[in-house]
Amino acid sequence: MPPPRWGIARRLFAIDILTMAFVIALGGGTVARFAQIPDWPIVVMTCAAIAVIVPLLGWLRTHLDVAPMRVLHDWSFAFCVYAIYRMVLLVAVPGHSGQLFDAWYLSADRWLFGGDPAVWFAAVAHPVVTQVLEWAYAMFYLLPLAVAVEIYASGREWRFRQWAFVCGCGFFATYAGYLVMPAAGPRFAFAGGQTVVTLLSVAWAWRYRLRVRWVITVVGALLLVGTVYLRYHYVADVLGGVALAILCLALAPLVHGWLAGHLGTLDADRTA
Repeated sequence: MPPPRWGIARRLFAIDILTMAFVIALGGGTVARFAQIPDWPIVVMTCAAIAVIVPLLGWLRTHLDVAPMRVLHDWSFAFCVYAIYRMVLLVAVPGHSGQLFDAWYLSADRWLFGGDPAVWFAAVAHPVVTQVLEWAYAMFYLLPLAVAVEIYASGREWRFRQWAFVCGCGFFATYAGYLVMPAAGPRFAFAGGQTVVTLLSVAWAWRYRLRVRWVITVVGALLLVGTVYLRYHYVADVLGGVALAILCLALAPLVHGWLAGHLGTLDADRTA
């Protein structure tokens, strides 16, 4: 394997590199449009903190090499992805001067289905069904975590790092899409990548025959129905998420292998 071209990469995972790249781009874009974004100081400081903390954790891991530090570094992405999501919410709509693209999504739904699917669901809604789908929807973040926990607990460290990268690609791709075309949704504001990450979780659980695969599949199916039934998303948005999930499944593992090997990150060695 050729020596890493970026020295600090020896202390990081590929997902760390991806996370740092995203927050640097988000922070830089926020600075460029600070006059339009009232909460720009919070966004910039949070992005800067993540860009500093991630490599610091990598440095501490390689120098201290104690179990608590390794675990903290391994799972740091789970905390970063939520913090980034909150920052995206503060930037997306103000960055477009308050403009939303709901009319585009609604037009796409009407073109595809000749009407509004969310309204059709409302006509046959039942309180029990609504409550079940609300519970499933609320469990969104638990699905990728369940996949990660089982892989991590089984000692398949490299596969865990690969899953973190694939999952990160799904999250960041949907965040980027929302930054480009923010929408309020049929009912509430953007909830962030449910379709993409849910489908990735289901696919990964089945690909590696995880014990939680049936639970993830059932909850994931209910969640996807709930996105439209509960009027959180447009159907066009969900279909776009399906296409993006397929793309991530096909390309993200390849990008992970290339990036890790090219930079010589901690997860460059498949046996690690």
